[in-house]
Amino acid sequence: MRFRILLLLLCSPVAMAFEPSVLQGQWAALQQREGATDRYFFLTVNADMSGVLVRTRGENTITRRFDAGDSRSRQAYLEADLPNDETVILWAWQQNNGVRRVNGLLFEEGRQEPVRNMLPVPLEYLGAQHELRQNPRIDQWARQHPYRDQAADDS
Repeated sequence: MRFRILLLLLCSPVAMAFEPSVLQGQWAALQQREGATDRYFFLTVNADMSGVLVRTRGENTITRRFDAGDSRSRQAYLEADLPNDETVILWAWQQNNGVRRVNGLLFEEGRQEPVRNMLPVPLEYLGAQHELRQNPRIDQWARQHPYRDQAADDS
């Protein structure tokens, strides 16, 4: 019984910790794999919950944009519909030391597996001095897809 209560106490802050504003900003990950092509992930989530997800598959770069209307905040995550009948589910949390983390699942159309693709490593928040900004690909995507702290102007 004590173990269950301890588990509940430890898990409760994580489940309740999702705050959409924690997800806002630019995020990236580089997974270096021995004997295989490196995998890159880049994500921008704007203040209005629109954004872009860029990822690599082999030598191909796949860019998917989503509008605020494509995003739905759920109790513990953000769900966004992407072009080509893909869906991304993102969850974010902030650690006690202030470090923000994000992870997610990406469901791709046309693949046979039930969970068709998974962001395999937590994405890191790209602050102005983050070492991933030194990577030419990630730096290019960060400049190409800047964070917007207000809704895009349609005029």
